[in-house]
Formats: sequence, structure tokens, C-alpha cells
Amino acid sequence: MNVRPRILFAGGGSGGHLFPGIAVAEELTRRAPDCEIVFASSHRSIDGHVLKGSTFGSVALPMEPLPRRLHLLPRFSARLALSYHAASRLVRSLRPDVIVGLGGFTSVPVGIAASWHGVPLVLLEQNIVPGRATSFLSRLADEICVSFAETRGSLRTCGTTIVTGNPVRASVLQTTEGSPRSTCSDTPNRQTLLILGGSQGAAGVNSMVLSTIGRLGAQLSGWRIVHQTGERDAARIRAGYRQLGMTAEVAAYYDDLPARYRDAQIVISRAGATTLAELACCGLPAILIPYPQSTKNHQQKNAEHFACADASRVVTEGSGAAYDLELALQPLVRAEDRRGVMSAAMRRLARPDAAAAVANIVLRHCRGVSAAERNGEKTAA
Repeated sequence: MNVRPRILFAGGGSGGHLFPGIAVAEELTRRAPDCEIVFASSHRSIDGHVLKGSTFGSVALPMEPLPRRLHLLPRFSARLALSYHAASRLVRSLRPDVIVGLGGFTSVPVGIAASWHGVPLVLLEQNIVPGRATSFLSRLADEICVSFAETRGSLRTCGTTIVTGNPVRASVLQTTEGSPRSTCSDTPNRQTLLILGGSQGAAGVNSMVLSTIGRLGAQLSGWRIVHQTGERDAARIRAGYRQLGMTAEVAAYYDDLPARYRDAQIVISRAGATTLAELACCGLPAILIPYPQSTKNHQQKNAEHFACADASRVVTEGSGAAYDLELALQPLVRAEDRRGVMSAAMRRLARPDAAAAVANIVLRHCRGVSAAERNGEKTAA
């Protein structure tokens, strides 16, 4: 009797945690089309938005992030207990061969349930500096897949740590197929500047970019501006462009982000590791504005890694940041050759095989998987 492989992914709270999991899940279903995959995510709207376009099952847990204020700890503890019991029921009913933790607060109760029920646990850590969830669960993990070699020394684990890179979705990789990226548009006098405020929004980035674009003015003549703001800031930023008398395509969230990558020549973004992995695979020159309150300052470390490779410029949010952003953006707007150098540097940092590498590890724990499927030799009909 054939045994159907079952894999439970756990994580969420941002697209940066979910997208690598979706990339691995896509690779798993390509190799083993009959496998059952379920995502345990959070109640945040971004999780539902990201997962609704997939073919995978999903369950939302009532988990919340660890609060910064002490008076909220009782609520957090209650939510953790509720989420653990929900995760435990899910593990008992699904009976997964392996659980894959994607980072973020939702992965914690599911990772604890994996340990309690004796289910193998594989963790994905996207950032150079491990997040709190990965650091906590690392002692329970069988394997930890990291994106950067520097991360290995920061984890305490009895399992194995493997540098796989950060998995990137097939839809993003498909935009990179064929000839190397052109740093000028296919349409004469029509370049694209893509601004990514973050899947949950980033008011600081949005305001800074708006101020900088207003200062550059006519220097952006011939440039198309495409701005993802996050759902909380779209109306304000649209109004801001109107006040500047400038045309811009503004949306809270782009479902067709891979197509936006394909059309872009420059990207301004936060420095989340998943966005950086996608930009690297697309060979997109970037100006990075690290989130100053990111846990353990991990976005700053991510950004510095790419800047040291000459793949990006880094602007620190704060007083005078709009002027610094102008100084970083101006030469890239003017000089195609400068963009070309950064594009090549970005590609050297790319790990387009990361999803396959993680899938190899996950499939080692799955029953009913042939040697061909483990090695990636079988594709869906």
C-alpha cells in the first residue's frame, strides 16, 4: 500500500516567513505530487492573503508575537497555551512525517508540539542573525537550514545546520530565465523604479521615498514609479504623489510581484532576507533601508552583507535620511553602467537552488517517497 507523505509547515506573520515555505512546498509537490501539505499560520491578514493563492491547506492559530510590554505577558501566555493545544490536535490528526518551521511566532507552538509528539523538526532561518523563534526551537530541531554561513555560529543545536540559501518561489525564478537582466527598459525612455514598503507596510520607508522623489523631480522624467505601500498607507501615499504632481502606480500589495521584478531596473526596499533572496535571483540593484526596530538589528546585518558585495546601497532611517536616499538613488537613475555592476553583484549572491536543497532534507523524513523523488528526478504529470 502506498503511503502518502504529509508535511506540516509552521510560521507566518509576514510574507518573508511564508514565501520560503511556499517555495519549498512547490518543489515538494513537483517531486511527489501526491504529498499532503498544510500550513499552520497566524490570524494576520497578510498570512491569509499570501496563502489564499496557493493550493495548500492552511490552519490559523491564535498565537501572537512576544510583547515588549510586561503587562501583556499574561495574554501572550494564554495565547501560547491555546496555540500549543491547537497545534497538538493538528499534529495528532494530520500525523505529519516532518514539520518545517519557517520562523515567526506561529512556528513556536508547532515546534514544541513536534518535539512532544516525536515528529522530526526542520527549521528554516532566513536572516543572518537568527530570530527569536529559531533560537528557541533550535535545541529541538533535527536540521536547521540557514541562508548564510555566518549564521551557523549563532545557533545552539543538537541537530545539523546546513547552508542551503533562502528558498525562492518558482514564479520569481521564472522571471530570471533566459538572457541576463537588462538594466534599461525594453520601452525607450521608460525605466521602472520599484518601491517595496513591505508586505505589512513600512510608513518610514514610504514617507522617505515620497520626500526623495519630490526632491529629484524632473530627474525622474522617463521613469515609471511603482510603489507597494502596505494596506495601511496606500491612500496617504497616493495623495502624496498627487500633491507632487507626479504619476505613480500605488497599491497596498502586489499579487503579481514577480512580474513587477521583471519590469524593474532599481528597487528601494527594507532589508528582509526573503526580499533580498528574490532580488538576488532577479539581479536587481537595490537601495536598502533596514527596519531600525528589527529583532537583534537583523535587517541591518542583512543589508551590510549585500552592500559589502557591492550589490546594494544602504540608507539608515532617521534624521536626514531622505537626503541620504537622494544621494544613493541619483547616480543609479543616471548611470546604466552603475546599475549593471550592481546587478551582476546581486546575481553572484543568488541561490536559485535553495528550495531544492531544503526539499532534499525534508524528503529524507518522509515515508512513501521513492529515490527518484528524493533526488528530484520525478515531476508532476
